[in-house]
Amino acid sequence: MARHISVIFDDSAQMPSGLAGGVRLTSYGDLSVGGVTVWDRFKSNLAHPDISIRRVQTVQDAHALIKREIYDDSVRAFVILPSSKVITNGAEMVQLLLRADQFDGPIFDGDADQGILIFPGDFRSLLTALSEENWKGVRAYAKQTATQLDTGAPVIDISQPRNFLQFISGSTKSRAFNDIKFDAHVFTKASRDKAKIKAEHDYYYLIPEEMQGWFVQPYNYREEGDTALYQTRRMWISDAAFQLINDAWSAQDYQILIDFSMKFLSIRGRRDCSKNESLQIADQLFREKVEERRRRLDEEPEGQKLLALLLNSGNGLDLLGQFERYLRMYARYRARFALRYVCIGHGDPCLSNILFDPRTRTFLYIDPRGAASEASLFTHPYYDYCKLSHSLLGEYDYINNSLFRVTIDSCLDLRVDKFKAAPPQLKSIFVEAVEKVMDVEAMRIGEVSLFLSMIPLHLDRLDKCVAFLEKAKSIMDEIENGNPS
Repeated sequence: MARHISVIFDDSAQMPSGLAGGVRLTSYGDLSVGGVTVWDRFKSNLAHPDISIRRVQTVQDAHALIKREIYDDSVRAFVILPSSKVITNGAEMVQLLLRADQFDGPIFDGDADQGILIFPGDFRSLLTALSEENWKGVRAYAKQTATQLDTGAPVIDISQPRNFLQFISGSTKSRAFNDIKFDAHVFTKASRDKAKIKAEHDYYYLIPEEMQGWFVQPYNYREEGDTALYQTRRMWISDAAFQLINDAWSAQDYQILIDFSMKFLSIRGRRDCSKNESLQIADQLFREKVEERRRRLDEEPEGQKLLALLLNSGNGLDLLGQFERYLRMYARYRARFALRYVCIGHGDPCLSNILFDPRTRTFLYIDPRGAASEASLFTHPYYDYCKLSHSLLGEYDYINNSLFRVTIDSCLDLRVDKFKAAPPQLKSIFVEAVEKVMDVEAMRIGEVSLFLSMIPLHLDRLDKCVAFLEKAKSIMDEIENGNPS
């Protein structure tokens, strides 16, 4: 029998309360960053035929593990890695673990209370002792018997707030045409789309002062060769999308988030206009953009593949049919978008563009659509509401972080199975607040346009395209059934 290294992912310790802006997960292993949990990342990093991996979350898990391992003659070393130690280089970590049986006696790397423990050779005395104690006893045993040694393990400790925020910085992915860099103090955003970067920078200096306090201030715009960039202060706060998908908030936090969001939407600068002008802007945003994105599907090879895949799909996921259904629905409700004013818009106030800490009531926007002139600041007042609803009611951030699965049922129809959903109480608070100021049905119709418009932008992930389509269809079903919220 081939002998192997037994690696334990020790996920029994709770995350510190309030780590990184209110994240309240009970375990590091369940933390989702960029659509991948820490536990799944751990398994992927250590995938090797000579390494076995098990997860311990409770004392019962530990006792079951011990009963198996104590009689397993194929194990040549026993390694315990705390779930707060995130592997930064899987290949290097695998090589280190494969040499675990070569250490001269048990060792601990780092703090004996929280570090990596390696027990080479005969570790049955350890397991025997633990079978009579709780899992925490392994740390006491290590202090008495192990030697401290720096193994050079490629890990970071995300129980430390600074490391935690550094780790999750990639949780909300920037668009492919953007280059994001940061250090401890400064955040830099660069792109070859110079006009876009300059518009984002200039937007802050064009908006009224009473709106500026709601944004992280950009500065130091410059052009370097074919690239433009600007900088902001590095804010050590996680974005609201990350917190939402990781179940970070209490009911009180929901209310704080919605209160701040609605306050910002209420103080946006406005100017009077004719109903016809507001309808022209609405048509550009909610009809013409959808028509343009629909045409793009025919122009892209992956778009043609998606159209063919969904041509005869059941469950109503006919891509062309749903685009046409939306355009008919918008035409029926178009009069509701006729207003006598336009307002300054953020352009994309979704949760991933909100830095939020409910403990300190910090609420700041980043990444506005941008503006090249004062006139270009103004947009249809409903658009920002639709973008926010896209995150809160439409659950865009769950889809964008791959918290779903597309399957084929027994009738060969595509199904979208969701792993998580936004809290119903958060949705209720949001709808109740919106009902006081605007037409919820109109907001949700605009939201459908956003999901449909996303499809051609994600053709590298056809499963996401199916999930966006399913969400657009379900919202239209709700509207037609008289239940838009």
